[in-house]
Amino acid sequence: IDKLTFSDSGRFNGIAFVTFDSGRSAKKALGANGQSFYDEERFLVVRKYLRPAGQQGGEGGAGLGGRQQKPIERTPGYHRVYVGNLPWDCTDEWLREFFEGCKIKFLRLGRDKEGQFRGFAHLHFTSEEDMDTALALSGEYFGDRQIKISPAMPPKR
Repeated sequence: IDKLTFSDSGRFNGIAFVTFDSGRSAKKALGANGQSFYDEERFLVVRKYLRPAGQQGGEGGAGLGGRQQKPIERTPGYHRVYVGNLPWDCTDEWLREFFEGCKIKFLRLGRDKEGQFRGFAHLHFTSEEDMDTALALSGEYFGDRQIKISPAMPPKR
């Protein structure tokens, strides 16, 4: 928790930035937005932090060094997703647990020639509904990293 203070007195000004250990915890906190506390005259304001446009990462539309990313179009009947920005110690079991509400046909962790994990995975789901559920998790935290989930592009033949 990072509390903001008044510059003249050093007292807490009522604003804090909170980092959560999981996406589920963050979602639960966002659900508390607008709830009253202490008395009926004070209300919580809970918002997801958005980086200003032009800064690396975030949701300001300027990730990857300021380049605008074009969304990947889905291919009907192709139920594979790309999951990026995974922690380096990620395992198949952790991914299956994270996507517990989805039926995974197969899962492949991206590895280099030496067998080292490269921070991404491809998952193939059994249905369009399972893929939709997985895509809705994009931006959630997996361990301490905010992951990106997008439709995978079919191989070029």
